Amino acid sequence: MQPTDPKTYLWATLCRLTGLDDPGVDAMHRAVKKVVGRGTVQRIREGETSVGVDSLHALAGVFGMQVWQLLVPGVQANQPPTIAEWPLPRVDRSRWDACTDEDRAYIQGAINRALSECEAARRALGEFNPLQSSDTPRRALA
Repeated sequence: MQPTDPKTYLWATLCRLTGLDDPGVDAMHRAVKKVVGRGTVQRIREGETSVGVDSLHALAGVFGMQVWQLLVPGVQANQPPTIAEWPLPRVDRSRWDACTDEDRAYIQGAINRALSECEAARRALGEFNPLQSSDTPRRALA
């Protein structure tokens, strides 16, 4: 189970991002290029008090991240988290969110069937390229 309080995992995150195995406060202070004070690094290590947004912003900048990315449990330096856009702009997201798992499985199956039909139609027209992203040719389905 992932911890839910950033105060409890921020030190581990900094250790992971710097590649240091539970260093002392001074080593971490140097590793984060002294963008925050030593006292702030000490408070992060102790996990007993909150860290200000300005400090989090400075620390995130050291790793080329945004503050929210630094606060994602288990974040890796080579795989910063991203926010995915809703891939179906013509579908109301709240309707999808209200679906049961069974509903979602049915809808995903229907989408896969529709995609297969579109690919077959493009193949018939000699336009199918699975590596190329394009809209479905309307004339193929008419």
